[in-house]
Amino acid sequence: RVDVQDSVADVRWSHAGQQLVVTHGESSIHVYDVRKLKMGQARSSSDRSDATHKYRFGKGLVETCMFSPSDKCLIASTTKGGLGELSIWDIDSGTKTMGMVEPKATVYPAHTGPIYSLSFSPNGKRFATGASDSIVGLWDTQYVACTHTVSRSSQFVRSVCFSHDSALIASCSEDGGVDVASAATGELVGTVGLNVPNRPFGGADELAFSPKGYMLACARSPSRSVAPAVTVARIRISR
Repeated sequence: RVDVQDSVADVRWSHAGQQLVVTHGESSIHVYDVRKLKMGQARSSSDRSDATHKYRFGKGLVETCMFSPSDKCLIASTTKGGLGELSIWDIDSGTKTMGMVEPKATVYPAHTGPIYSLSFSPNGKRFATGASDSIVGLWDTQYVACTHTVSRSSQFVRSVCFSHDSALIASCSEDGGVDVASAATGELVGTVGLNVPNRPFGGADELAFSPKGYMLACARSPSRSVAPAVTVARIRISR
């Protein structure tokens, strides 16, 4: 157990399920090996002595971070000068200063605004980005190249996720419903309508596909003081 005292923007598991990457507010990222955490004993994260890797970005804001499909690299969405970038680095690379590592990252321009959501496809061949410029980027993992985009939204993209078979990409914003598209081309497959009472807009905050089929969970709260309503939709594809 690690008691986090400062803000946490994001937390992700490694694909092997043995590590956690925690994105803290502003510009720091920490990796924990859950096998080395002591059971039943709380540890303060103020010194983060349990972290196996501690990174700090000298410039820019870190929105989220996740492991690559191999778990050997980390990919973070960073914002610099108002532009959304992708920073990718080997987990063991970087320059260490006063206990923190400045990642030796390769930086890729991605969006004209902050990137709020990152997601890898289950087969590892693609990943998706969702940003404040209302665009979803579909990227080739091997070449780190954006091959297609989804630009049907008029509001910033809150969440993106892939279906269990990597065939579909779902994205949500403040627009009505959830956009479901082909993960290969970005072409529209359909829109999931939501019926959540007492909310001014029709979109969702978070999305999650079932690992077993075309079942999509959509969560949205009308305010921070109200528990989110969760809608589960079964998606039927006409062949």
